[in-house]
Amino acid sequence: MAKTLIIAAGSPSTVIATAGFCLANYRIEQVGGDVNIIFTQAFQVGEGSLSRKAVEALGPEDKVVLIGLPVNNREPQMTTDFVRAIGSRLIGTYDEHEPERWAALQVELGLAPELFHTPGKGEGHLSAASIVGNEYPEMPGEWMAAGDWADNRQIEVTPEAKALATEVDSAVKTRIADNAFRVTVIRRLLGDPEATVAFRARLAEGKAIEEATARALAEAELNGQVLVLLQADRQEINQTAAMFAGYRRAPFVAVVGVKSGEGEVVVVGCNDKHPTLGKTNLLEVFGAIGLKASGIPAKATVYGREHLGPMVEALNTL
Repeated sequence: MAKTLIIAAGSPSTVIATAGFCLANYRIEQVGGDVNIIFTQAFQVGEGSLSRKAVEALGPEDKVVLIGLPVNNREPQMTTDFVRAIGSRLIGTYDEHEPERWAALQVELGLAPELFHTPGKGEGHLSAASIVGNEYPEMPGEWMAAGDWADNRQIEVTPEAKALATEVDSAVKTRIADNAFRVTVIRRLLGDPEATVAFRARLAEGKAIEEATARALAEAELNGQVLVLLQADRQEINQTAAMFAGYRRAPFVAVVGVKSGEGEVVVVGCNDKHPTLGKTNLLEVFGAIGLKASGIPAKATVYGREHLGPMVEALNTL
């Protein structure tokens, strides 16, 4: 029997998108079994990675779906090689990031355009959740709106969609590296009672993160156009929630903290609703001062907190 491998990014919106895809295409008992889900990031699909090994273990009749996983913008060849390894087993890509990169990859590999549901962020498709929902009417509109709001909390959605997004976000961010729990969240959305119990327990655990996030925002310092938040030692915060709250005070928000297993980092986000600075390409700004940044134009990560000063100075010259 053919199996399906779903390879997805780990954001709350992508978790919801993956749940929607599973709802439309599989039975709940298949999810986590014949339908294997791996969560990863764009820079983690190279040779020897978990996702690459999973692809190499597939049979010729098995299928692969990519959800919310962007092209590696620092090393696009890594993603190209990864998709080449998937080959004819690819049955769909659903992603909102940088459609021009997906278009170039599609042409280079000679793949069918209909495999790529990669319109970029626009009206009606702000995240992978709404892209999947537009393709599969079985996905509830509330899930689509929740996924979009999880990615952009400045849009208007129903209270029910906001509540769903907030719960998924809190549950996922409580132990952000726990990818197995992301599958639990999906099964909860699909109606699994055991997963619902585990989900509720994780929400209770997440209250400490909410409190730490509130403290970080209360203690944040405004430096020109940049609001700087310091993450307390060994204490997770909800970075997405902190950034969107911070955008009410500054066009840029910098979070100084530790990335699990990778050391100290500075993560900077840009308020895309800001009238003059909303289109700032942070990767270019930091690259221009000699810093190696990863991420996307609107949210970039630089390793080493010693770079905070030059980063803030560069942003304040814009």
